[in-house]
Amino acid sequence: MRFKKHYTTKGLYIGKPEAEGETTSSGLNLLDFFEDYTNIEEHIQRGYFIVSGRKGSGKSAYAMWLHEKAKNNEGLYTSIIRKNEFDIEAIIQAIPEKDLKYEALFEWLILVRLVKMILDTGQGTYLRQIKSLQDFYSKNSGYINIDKYVITEIVANKEVNFSPLKRDFGIISKVLGNKSIKAPFYQMIGPLRQIITEVLRMDIFKNIHFYVMFDDLDVKFKLTNPQDQIQLMDLIRISRRDTTEYFNGLTAKVIIFIRDDIAERLDGVDCDKNKIFESYEYRINWYEHVVAKGNERQLILRRFINRRLSKGFASLNIPYIQEDPWLSFVDVNNNNKMTQFKYILDFTFYLPRDLMLIFKNIGNKDLHLPLSHEDINQLLKEYSKKKIREIRDELVAIFEKNTIDLIFDTLRDINNGWDVEYKEVLNFLRKYNLPSQTFFTLIDYNLLVPVEKETGYLYFNYREKELDGEWEQYTFRTPKVLSKYFQTRYNIEFNHF
Repeated sequence: MRFKKHYTTKGLYIGKPEAEGETTSSGLNLLDFFEDYTNIEEHIQRGYFIVSGRKGSGKSAYAMWLHEKAKNNEGLYTSIIRKNEFDIEAIIQAIPEKDLKYEALFEWLILVRLVKMILDTGQGTYLRQIKSLQDFYSKNSGYINIDKYVITEIVANKEVNFSPLKRDFGIISKVLGNKSIKAPFYQMIGPLRQIITEVLRMDIFKNIHFYVMFDDLDVKFKLTNPQDQIQLMDLIRISRRDTTEYFNGLTAKVIIFIRDDIAERLDGVDCDKNKIFESYEYRINWYEHVVAKGNERQLILRRFINRRLSKGFASLNIPYIQEDPWLSFVDVNNNNKMTQFKYILDFTFYLPRDLMLIFKNIGNKDLHLPLSHEDINQLLKEYSKKKIREIRDELVAIFEKNTIDLIFDTLRDINNGWDVEYKEVLNFLRKYNLPSQTFFTLIDYNLLVPVEKETGYLYFNYREKELDGEWEQYTFRTPKVLSKYFQTRYNIEFNHF
């Protein structure tokens, strides 16, 4: 689209890469931008409670959107639990039963967040059971609002006051007896769970939905640390039990958002790991093989960016093609065999966050609309640096920093050779004293792209087609974003594009 009047990108806001950064300062927020293009909600309603995907696939965005949506919906209450909000190790020091430490903590977190949400509804305040829950909450606020600021209270006091619940819930008297009113929180998890399920069965809550969501579980997570793996599997196992047994048929759900690379590397940590994931994991995938060959406008990534562009253009009163705002944003004449949108996607891993990184702070620039091919290439250079920093952050869960540095030295050498034989890849790894197993990690993260020798077909993990045959059937190259990064960082020209 060519504008009769001169328009630029100055002031154009289409959101931020981080869902947490979608603020109302511009007059637009996550509720304006978000749409569940990958059908996460549909799968949650079908019983999936593990939502996995690569960093930037929209896991946190969905959790934040649901949380924001709940603020104006009397039938929806949510609580997001993030790993960095509380000190796990400090809390479990108060739990003497070694085998129950992590299970007890996670179960307690789920239950007390449900208590808080039930009270937040304001329903049933005239009922004795709800009044008892309110008194229980008031007397034990430190245990209910577990975060890094009240750890000392939990560790020092070690006991929860259950007296408000004794009168109206017989299970408490049965467990504590007539004289006792306090007990360690980890000993009263079963009774408290029974109380919550009893309350949730009340008619006043049958149309109110409660979500306890665990997010950012990769913070300080190390796959080389067995305790981190055990913690995560304990959480997954507890969430499965609550969702499929205790809360089954009720309106409470526990949802875990987890990076798919971490999920895949939990094999062997728990005997039920693969059975749980095969039954209850929904993996987000933005790549659409069939649609990609047809009408580009129907791609969910195109719809994702179009929704944001329409909001941004409208806020600045910039005219645009309403059926496809992208055509008003980027010049379609790029002197390339492929469309400009496909050209850009080839530098991404088909993630919405990638598009947001490319056009991050576009409103701080003063580029003519629609953007030219030269503008796009400059934005891709800037994006490549940001994307590589993100990839390095992902690899922290597996490798130490010096190993990550060596991996990128290896990839730079492979990039110089472009299509490299399998044996050559192993030689490059040996050159930097990296174990041969590193090869599989590079494949998993799409940092090495297998190329079928006979057909020239490129294999990416997010595509539908799977690898077949021996590694010797393929050559290997780095993805375009990595080549662009090396080209930009080392000022080297490659004929890879």
